[in-house]
Amino acid sequence: MVNQTIKKVFESIKKKKNLQSKTTRIFKLNHAADENETDYWVSAPYTLEVFEAICAHIQFECEKIEMSYGMSQDEVIEILEKFYECEKIERPKSGSYFNVDLNYSREMFCGSNTNLEEIKTIQREGMEEYFKKYILEFYDMHPNWRPKETVK
Repeated sequence: MVNQTIKKVFESIKKKKNLQSKTTRIFKLNHAADENETDYWVSAPYTLEVFEAICAHIQFECEKIEMSYGMSQDEVIEILEKFYECEKIERPKSGSYFNVDLNYSREMFCGSNTNLEEIKTIQREGMEEYFKKYILEFYDMHPNWRPKETVK
């Protein structure tokens, strides 16, 4: 999407009183940085634009704790299930779906004109504890990445 289009999408989402739609959609979630090129499948009550904004928001919130940490699909899905009424599912045998790349979604909303923190309906309390868990597990596996002042 072009920057102007992203701004329109952002403004549209910001005006919504309820982010959920009446239709549940299937999303194939992947990540450009995934060396295994693994696809994950999620059922969610959101439009594509709202779902991508939520995925970007989740990653931005995690980055507040550790800027260099990149969330995996599994971690994003855990947050989606716990806080956003989504469900990880098996690959559908048929039907249509939307492809969502976590890296692309993040980059799409990365800009001063689209501060997802302004959207109150996208905010969720309690996600920070999950982010800390992911980051501490990462530091345990890669101690040389641990900063001197560590997440507690």
